[in-house]
Amino acid sequence: MYGSINRVIPSREEDRLIWTGDVSGLFSVKGVLNLAESKVYAIPTWSIPTRVRKIAPAKVIQFFWQLIKNRIATRANLMVRRVQIENAGRCVFCGLEPETTSHLMPFCPMSWKLLNLVMSREGITWCCPNGIPNLMLEWMDLRHKSDNLLWEMTPFSIFWSIWLERNQVIFNNHPASPESIWDLHISRISAWVHGWWKECPYSSYDFSHHFDAIRLKPQTPNLRSSVWNAPDRGFFKANVDGSSMGNPGPTEVIAILEVLQFCKEHGIRNLVIESDSTLVVSWVNNSSNRPWKLRNELNLIDNLCEELAVVAVDHIFREANPIADHLSKSGVERLVPLNVFFGFTSP
Repeated sequence: MYGSINRVIPSREEDRLIWTGDVSGLFSVKGVLNLAESKVYAIPTWSIPTRVRKIAPAKVIQFFWQLIKNRIATRANLMVRRVQIENAGRCVFCGLEPETTSHLMPFCPMSWKLLNLVMSREGITWCCPNGIPNLMLEWMDLRHKSDNLLWEMTPFSIFWSIWLERNQVIFNNHPASPESIWDLHISRISAWVHGWWKECPYSSYDFSHHFDAIRLKPQTPNLRSSVWNAPDRGFFKANVDGSSMGNPGPTEVIAILEVLQFCKEHGIRNLVIESDSTLVVSWVNNSSNRPWKLRNELNLIDNLCEELAVVAVDHIFREANPIADHLSKSGVERLVPLNVFFGFTSP
């Protein structure tokens, strides 16, 4: 027990209880539920693609999140909230079943016909999973012809179009048909793409009649500085990087810690440290957002930074950190440590 206590590096913060079920160390009922579900049911998770978040309108992203969580205001969900609904809450499109989320999307005949049009365009015969969450887990495996990004956007556009048309039927007594919803779905994707890619060479006609032939050009990334700057006279600079088979975050922290231990051993002070991990740099510079599992290492980094008069721990783009990046990746499978010195002598 003494050995375990002795290995703990004192923090400069006030002691507090840590909930180990969450990386933040903070307890929440939702965290307990997520932990229990992951242990008992091992439920696979799906998240909204990053590229779609940047292209589709925010209200569509919000709607889709509610759809996945079964929180959209379907007639069945409204009845659960004790809202009086006519016609026993049956589907406004087919009138055959209660309008639950899973019926409206994708098993209502209206939605089913639209999804079959999508799959027919891909040239596949398919069996629909049970509900939208399971459908999204398999969605990317169903792509055969369409552009990857267009395929990612397709469920967002088609289910949003179905929802808006459903509201038109309820509130404006607007007649609906699969053909009109399909046209709105294609028009929306075309509008989203043209808003995102200003030089898009494809017309609305191309999206309507040659959808599977469209190939979206990747956006040209912003040019980032790829220049490494030497430190001022009298200062030392250490560039670090971390690599692992999984999450590289912990290895980036260890890289900074080992640099500081090396500098202490060789009497190096007035140090500037650069890392291409914005997350790890924020952990080192701000003690309020640190993961509890790495607090011991980060506390030791705090102590060494003060002892060695570390000037700064800064972020640097990966393009300007190529040597550290290469050495970290090549070292993942290296069994023997590699030490390389170029004209270095201890002060």
